[in-house]
Amino acid sequence: MRQSYPSCLSVFAAPTAHRRQQPYSARHFHSVSSCTTSPVPFASPTSGSLSFLAGRLAHLDLRKPHTDSNMPPGYTSQQKSAISQFMSFTQSDRNTAIRFLKGAGWNQEAAVNGFFSGGGGSTVSSSAKSNLNKIFDKYREDPANSPDSFGVEGSMKYLEAIGIDIEGLDCLATLEIIQAPGMGEMTREGFVEGWSAVNADTIDKQKAYMNNLKQTLPSSKDAFTKIYKYTFQLAKAGNSKAITLDVATAYWELLFTSPLSTVKWKSASSPWIDWWIEFLNTSWKKSVNKDMWNETLKFAQMTLEDEAISFWNEESSWPSVIDEFVDFVKGKRGDQTGEEMEE
Repeated sequence: MRQSYPSCLSVFAAPTAHRRQQPYSARHFHSVSSCTTSPVPFASPTSGSLSFLAGRLAHLDLRKPHTDSNMPPGYTSQQKSAISQFMSFTQSDRNTAIRFLKGAGWNQEAAVNGFFSGGGGSTVSSSAKSNLNKIFDKYREDPANSPDSFGVEGSMKYLEAIGIDIEGLDCLATLEIIQAPGMGEMTREGFVEGWSAVNADTIDKQKAYMNNLKQTLPSSKDAFTKIYKYTFQLAKAGNSKAITLDVATAYWELLFTSPLSTVKWKSASSPWIDWWIEFLNTSWKKSVNKDMWNETLKFAQMTLEDEAISFWNEESSWPSVIDEFVDFVKGKRGDQTGEEMEE
């Protein structure tokens, strides 16, 4: 029976001494130059998602000339519309929108990604850092004694303000961006540097960035890997070098089953995540170190590509827990061979 991971709300409500030992519970734009001119219904701009912007831009034809007294000549009506859309979505000024759109060859997806990744090598302005410091100050619980950090209460309010599901994978993604030292903890340095790096110095920009990330994360192996590996830091208790098994399995359940996950560790024929948790709880019963944590992701990815586990052999350099799990899986399958599985 799969373990049910605890609610993130219970983590936030936990006593300070135990906060960091408990886990949270658990498309793309087309190139504007290749778009068609078919009319489509507009999505609500209040949705805060890329689907709104995509719906508007996926049907633009930038080649048609048009006059518009609100913008200087030199751009087609569709380019002007793209500029306006970019400005609205990213909360940037017109010159910034034009620079990123031109630099991306008017490919909206590339322009948005470039903006949020701090593209162009632009430095962070002092005003941007000032904005971020003001946002951070708003959520501090004890400015006098903890001027450069806030805890559970402030974290909850902030995450809710930017539209984050505090029981979801997007919560872990946010904490990775700001390099939170632990669950229910945020520091000024990590907050300012993290959001500065992605050009998100207002609440609206941070919402937009996270909506963009939620749209792209299910197909972004690199982004998911960063979040997965950083979760080990979040899950540790203090300076320990390992995670307790109950905490590790709760995080694995979230990371490998979330709709936002790039690695959904289950198939029609093999309930991998269920087997993994069952095996650990019945046969392993030890804590999880960093090597085991990272190798589990690698193994999960490989099993989804090769369910017969033909990539594994006794001479492989997998952790012993993986070797034992392979035997466990073979027992579950009745010692089927790879050829029998494929028939």
